[in-house]
Amino acid sequence: MTRYEGGGATVSEIYRYYLGDDRQTLKQLNESEPFLVSDNGAATVSAYGNTVNITLTGRIYSFTNSTLFYSQGVAVMPVINLNANGVR
Repeated sequence: MTRYEGGGATVSEIYRYYLGDDRQTLKQLNESEPFLVSDNGAATVSAYGNTVNITLTGRIYSFTNSTLFYSQGVAVMPVINLNANGVR
């Protein structure tokens, strides 16, 4: 997850969520696309096998459950389950 604070006092922080393994460098992260962009940096994320579960309360600016990442040189296309509750 990365945090962007470019909006100043009038715009909330933006959090970008990425999938990868522990060996992923910052350069590789910059070249990849986030699968989730939200105003909440406190999402609960868990994984089991090729399934990623996310629970989030807040605004979602973009989301895709069709993403790909590499783990130990092998391409992985996980199933992403999103449970989201909006705010007003």
